[in-house]
Amino acid sequence: YSGNPVACAAAMVALESLASPAFLARAQAVGERMRGHLTRLQARFPETIGDLRGLGPMLAIELVKDAKGREPVPELTNAINAETLKRGLITIRAGLYGNCLRFLPPLNISDEQIDEGMTVLGEAIDAALARRA
Repeated sequence: YSGNPVACAAAMVALESLASPAFLARAQAVGERMRGHLTRLQARFPETIGDLRGLGPMLAIELVKDAKGREPVPELTNAINAETLKRGLITIRAGLYGNCLRFLPPLNISDEQIDEGMTVLGEAIDAALARRA
């Protein structure tokens, strides 16, 4: 199964795309925009978002019961997942304790789509916290 000319040609094009400066610049731009939104959400929900981590567009927020204790809160993560899904945004649970939301958007995502997704995430956190109170 090796050496298929069509597969090899497709692989070469894919590798050339990955090595291009435009690809790397877009990855950095998406990551910076997402990190900016997530940093603002962390400031808005300081007792809920305990950590923001990642590299480029591969980011995660850690959800905790309170900022000091940093105790994982997987049930809140589940509630936020449900709220984002209701609003048309798919989020992925991650982390050792299931208390992180992981983000890895495609690099062809538009800035407007990032903004919309992060707005939906903020609304979902609000809704999940309101149900919890």
